[in-house]
Amino acid sequence: GSLADAVSGIGGGDMGAGATDEAENGAVAVLPPPQSVQFDLIVTAETCYTEKSTREVAALIRSLLRRSPSARALVASKRYYFGTGGSSSLFRDVVGEAGDMAVEVVRTFDDGASNIREVMELRWL
Repeated sequence: GSLADAVSGIGGGDMGAGATDEAENGAVAVLPPPQSVQFDLIVTAETCYTEKSTREVAALIRSLLRRSPSARALVASKRYYFGTGGSSSLFRDVVGEAGDMAVEVVRTFDDGASNIREVMELRWL
């Protein structure tokens, strides 16, 4: 897609919120780009905090990542989100359920004092 197409796909808030200017929690959401638009690189962070959001992120990546050997998605997540049920391991499990994508931890941030963070890379098998 073009840069204009990519910009139209940038947004925040609930991935299932649709075309609302204000999601229920006050976060802004926009419509995703048209289904014909695919991306070679998708980057997301702090989006796997609940099981629901984890499944939505995995589905969104699966629908928007170009089916190309070089296409990648990078997902940065805490190893565990306290009290919400989300985690990087849950994300890896959800992605693995379909059996069509590989996911691996490519970087771990552990300062010994705060929650461990991981960057995961997804690619088509």
